[in-house]
Amino acid sequence: MPDFSINDEQIKAVATKLNDVVDSFAADKAIGLLGISIGGFGSLSLTLTYTDFMTKIGKRRTTIESWHASTDAALHDTAKQSKQNDQQWAALFRSDLNQPL
Repeated sequence: MPDFSINDEQIKAVATKLNDVVDSFAADKAIGLLGISIGGFGSLSLTLTYTDFMTKIGKRRTTIESWHASTDAALHDTAKQSKQNDQQWAALFRSDLNQPL
């Protein structure tokens, strides 16, 4: 019933990409990317902006990780539910298509 089913491989691919993105926000990687010395900016306003950003990155990371986890769970749940219901829906669609208007 490929015409009526969700492509499980596409669901897995999207979930993998989501996991890769959330992994890039891991604390050790984010700090490594943002590990610029404060004195290297040469401007008080840039230094203050950087400091403010660094204090908020933890909350941003937590929010991103939470969103990705819930999206990943929803994708897996969609794939699971799809497998359980595909045959029923396909049969319903086929019977409906065979009915004259």
